[in-house]
Amino acid sequence: LAENTGHGAFSVAASGALAHAAQIDSDGELVWIDRSGKRQGAVTPRQNLLDFAMARDQGRIAVSVLSTDRTSQSDIWLQPPGGGSPSKFTFGPSPGWMFPVWSPKGDQIAYASWDLAGLPGYEIRRKASNMAGVEELLLRSGDTAFLWDWSPDGKTLVFANYIDLLLLPLEGNRKPVLFAKTPGEDQYAQFSPDGRWMAYASGDRTHQEVYVQPIPATGPYWQISKGGGNMPRWRQDAKELFYRASDGRLMAVTVGGTETGSGAFEFNATPQPLFSIPANPNPRFTYQPSRDGQRFLVNVPVAGAAPPITLVLNWQAMLKR
Repeated sequence: LAENTGHGAFSVAASGALAHAAQIDSDGELVWIDRSGKRQGAVTPRQNLLDFAMARDQGRIAVSVLSTDRTSQSDIWLQPPGGGSPSKFTFGPSPGWMFPVWSPKGDQIAYASWDLAGLPGYEIRRKASNMAGVEELLLRSGDTAFLWDWSPDGKTLVFANYIDLLLLPLEGNRKPVLFAKTPGEDQYAQFSPDGRWMAYASGDRTHQEVYVQPIPATGPYWQISKGGGNMPRWRQDAKELFYRASDGRLMAVTVGGTETGSGAFEFNATPQPLFSIPANPNPRFTYQPSRDGQRFLVNVPVAGAAPPITLVLNWQAMLKR
């Protein structure tokens, strides 16, 4: 398995031979790309990017980066979008931090641990984005915590435990509550800019679709994607909803604005294809739209040397040793 990702590259033949590759080089850079697919320049250097989040004002980018020696340690750095030197935001403990999300005002960042590795549980913490003061523990859980978004009113975080979406109130007892029970595994949750809708992907490891439900979830929901989709993202004026289709293309869906008298979510059922964006073997976003939706910050993989492939014969016998 590649460290800090849980992703393995291997294949087993009918003869019993096992072929596996060493850790995959996942170096990437954040690049602005317009709606036609034209690159407009990189804003970060080549590095082992795990995930990222851009503040709502587009003034700063939080990036989760694997350590340069490719150990399992990852930390979050703050990067100016126009280039310049990044500032380290988290400092361990191992295995480090991922899933950064910005508060609506941009004055705080919440983030989550990827693995236990010395911690008594999976954690979600937050800290002032100017790094003043100390970080605050928001949640400790025995389940994984994929942190996805911060509500527009600043009162709630949404995260997933690999199966369900949970809402973490930042006031009161801070006890997570289930957003909605669905038949599939729910990930990639995003609050609409007005806080009235939740977009998310649901399904299994082989097939997902994008859905929208009202907040709070009252029963009805609308399937947005056709033929597979994940990674939904809202334009900041809520007039478009983007997602990555199963064929890799970024799709744009026109949103009707608010809701009809019946409370239905209004959208154009024929999405507009834009350009292809990278996949991710783990549930993490690889893109984020600008405020006006005219360009997109994309984690573009940088080609590296192919990892060596090891062939193991009669590997079943090794398990008996």
